[in-house]
Amino acid sequence: MFSYNILNVCVIGLGMMGSQIALRLALKGHKVTVFNRDTSKIEKLLAQHTNGTTNLKMAHKPKELAETSDIAIICVKDYRAITNVSFMTGRLIETQISSSYNVVPFRQTNQVK
Repeated sequence: MFSYNILNVCVIGLGMMGSQIALRLALKGHKVTVFNRDTSKIEKLLAQHTNGTTNLKMAHKPKELAETSDIAIICVKDYRAITNVSFMTGRLIETQISSSYNVVPFRQTNQVK
């Protein structure tokens, strides 16, 4: 039998990929905090999947995510968005990121124009 530690995970960007990653991790028992610039995506995800069995909650700023998470998963459309959530005021860089803190950025590569 496979066993794993329960993690505090943050997911930034709730498009098709980010929302599914957040949901799957929460359903496996991990504590997942999510952030998206468009809060309607957060509200939609929480309304559809928060039924007492998932571990999803919302953050209002990226900084809030990193302060309580073991790992950050960033699923945004381009490098400018990664820079925005990471380095601008109220973002990830303002937290105490130690060498044990993990950030996993994903960038959408198949953008439709």
